[in-house]
Amino acid sequence: MIKIRDKESCITAIKSIGKDLIDRAEDICNDLTRVSSITIQADIKPLEIVNYDITKNYSPKFEDSTD
Repeated sequence: MIKIRDKESCITAIKSIGKDLIDRAEDICNDLTRVSSITIQADIKPLEIVNYDITKNYSPKFEDSTD
């Protein structure tokens, strides 16, 4: 866990998020069936623990109607 105190800790936080995303890329990309987008949001705030969120957005499967 990283707390932002100054420029150097901010740089470390950004690099840590990037490295973690690279390390988790294969897991994040598992099961992409009908995924329309992947959103990655990082929160870097002074004196708070750095975190990020990954959201997969799915498109519904449409069935062809032959009635």
